[in-house]
Amino acid sequence: MMKWIFCLAASLCLATLAHAGKLLPPQYAGVPLQPEVIQTLDYSDLGNPPDSQGELRITLSAGGKLIATNDVRNVWLYRRDTGKRFALTPGVAPSQPFDKNAIVSLQGMRWSQDGTLYVWARLYGGSGRIYAGEANGPRGVVTQVPQHWPDDNAAWAADYTIPERDYADDIRANARHIVWWQNRGHGDIALMTATRQGKPRVLVAGNWELAEAVFDYAASRMIYASFDGLIMHPLEGGEPQPIAGTQDGDQAMPFDAASRWLVVRRVLGGCDRATAKIPDKYICLMQLPAVADDPPAPSPAQVSAQPSFDCAKARGITEQLLCARVPLAALDVELAGLYRQALERSANPGALKKQQLDWLRQRDQDCTAGRTLMQARAELAVDTCLRERYGARIRLLRGQVAPDIHLTQLQGRSAHAATPDDALPPRFGTPQAYAAVQALGDEGLIAGTALQLGKHLVWLSDQGRGNVILRAHLQGTPGTLDVQRGSWELVHLLHDEGHLIYPSDDGLMLLDLASGRAHRIRQTAMADLPLTWNPATRLLTWSSPRLCGITEGGNQLGPQQCSAVLDMPRR
Repeated sequence: MMKWIFCLAASLCLATLAHAGKLLPPQYAGVPLQPEVIQTLDYSDLGNPPDSQGELRITLSAGGKLIATNDVRNVWLYRRDTGKRFALTPGVAPSQPFDKNAIVSLQGMRWSQDGTLYVWARLYGGSGRIYAGEANGPRGVVTQVPQHWPDDNAAWAADYTIPERDYADDIRANARHIVWWQNRGHGDIALMTATRQGKPRVLVAGNWELAEAVFDYAASRMIYASFDGLIMHPLEGGEPQPIAGTQDGDQAMPFDAASRWLVVRRVLGGCDRATAKIPDKYICLMQLPAVADDPPAPSPAQVSAQPSFDCAKARGITEQLLCARVPLAALDVELAGLYRQALERSANPGALKKQQLDWLRQRDQDCTAGRTLMQARAELAVDTCLRERYGARIRLLRGQVAPDIHLTQLQGRSAHAATPDDALPPRFGTPQAYAAVQALGDEGLIAGTALQLGKHLVWLSDQGRGNVILRAHLQGTPGTLDVQRGSWELVHLLHDEGHLIYPSDDGLMLLDLASGRAHRIRQTAMADLPLTWNPATRLLTWSSPRLCGITEGGNQLGPQQCSAVLDMPRR
């Protein structure tokens, strides 16, 4: 009897510690896992907000380039490279008047290996219908789906022994582990796992939110909710780690092992500083770092990043972070180049040097002061702070070196009513340009992107893991110039014989190849994509998720197709 009372007390203690699956026991407090990239999307970017959180269904294509959402009424496909979405199905019809061929419900959706999304719908007449679509748009109703649709999960799961299999739900497996959740009654859920030869064990206990845990098949990791935010829990040993930048109430959704993109549902506020305090519903995209099974990333001692200074002589927390993180190092290099140009053109270089030293001190005071190196690496706010400080300084110096380009005759119209504008600009790569870039030794050259523009070479270089660099070799200058670092949005590059127009986080940019100066095009912003460029009339068209000319907010009024005449810089 006393033993029974002791067990009951222990159960109550466990329920208190792991209430709602949201409180990590002390031994689970591992070093936070730092996402490499974070993107915030409003629900309206992806599709119509569902009536309740539980109705939202999201899935990623292989590589994470397309997002499909099922908001109960419809299925939408969202292209991350263009920021555009389109409806894949005609939507659920009202029950009156009765139409046996109208959709009454959406049953499910699944990706094929070639990047096609198939959606199963149920009609009022009782029959079914299948819709399909991919990056180029919807295909409408289809009658055939892939005959051999691999289901590796079912094949692996059949090889494991699960005690009380009838009480196991959402069984998922790979070659090394099997996971499932077990309903223990009274709202209690336990995430269970086992190896082929080992005994089942409880991974974590909590409530129904654990039923939405995500399994990383490639790396044998579980992602689930806790009071501290989302947790990454390796199944092969190692401490469970809180995912930095997540919070109580976040729910993990799909995870694509190939690209390491995780979709996070957030009830209120975005995942970046700009949207964190806006009381709206958001979807967040987080690219998680590589795991041990991936090729190991170089350590800071191996100079994995190359800032503007010698990492062997790095001083202070900030400089050590710059030597460890490639994106921050790239910002430091860009700033250093602009600073040198500003010094050459300044009428008072002494004052500019003092201003730069003051900025460096303020950067460290605002972002890393009072933290150890381990704390600075673990805190997402430090990385965000440094990016913001560098971005503001870069914009200031760029304005001194290369003033912004102004627009005239700005016009806009709804992109939905316009000619489809998400096609990529034509490529005019030549074998001669390709050979010239190869001679420069860039192994990341993307086929078909090498251009010979007068005396200058321009190309795109794939750095892996979604990182792309727009590079140029300018006549009369040594080596190569990293014009812009970004992702696959850079394939929207436009050009004439003397200029490049390309997207950036600060909006659309124009590079004058003769002077090597990059100018920001005013009244454009992040996620704007160039569409066409007429150098004779200086007319530029671009797509924008906002109302044309608006750089902040305004997403409810987009997407738009914009056009304007550029006030070209004087050489």
